[in-house]
Amino acid sequence: KEEGCLRFDLLRDQQQSNKFIFYEVYKDSDALEFHKTTDHYKAWSDFKAEGGVLSQVAMKCDGIDFTY
Repeated sequence: KEEGCLRFDLLRDQQQSNKFIFYEVYKDSDALEFHKTTDHYKAWSDFKAEGGVLSQVAMKCDGIDFTY
């Protein structure tokens, strides 16, 4: 329901139940920057800062339109 967020998925690894993948798609870089100002983003940031996440890998990717 966040403006500019086109998709948000939370996946749990079937082999390691404490491993999660966030998959997020934003309309553009402005939408992503807005996301970083939200309360839920701050809550996640605080959770990580307090040791709630052992490790994190972030990837930024571009969508590819392969339709003809």
